Amino acid sequence: MKKQVVAIVGILAATAIMIYLAALYGNRNRFDYLKDLDKTIFTLDGTDYQLRDMTYYIARQDMGDRKAGNGL
Repeated sequence: MKKQVVAIVGILAATAIMIYLAALYGNRNRFDYLKDLDKTIFTLDGTDYQLRDMTYYIARQDMGDRKAGNGL
């Protein structure tokens, strides 16, 4: 009986630690698309490129691929 109580307490403690760590690390670097559109994601030859620029390029490239029959 005593071993079962110790096992249950141990399981509850481990679960509480896992929930705490998930809450601590899970919310650390949330990506907010609309807020982050103007953030610089990389610099090439002194030119800064924002997320907005890359999403436009990717969408334009995808439309070109679809028109050419290479898309999904």
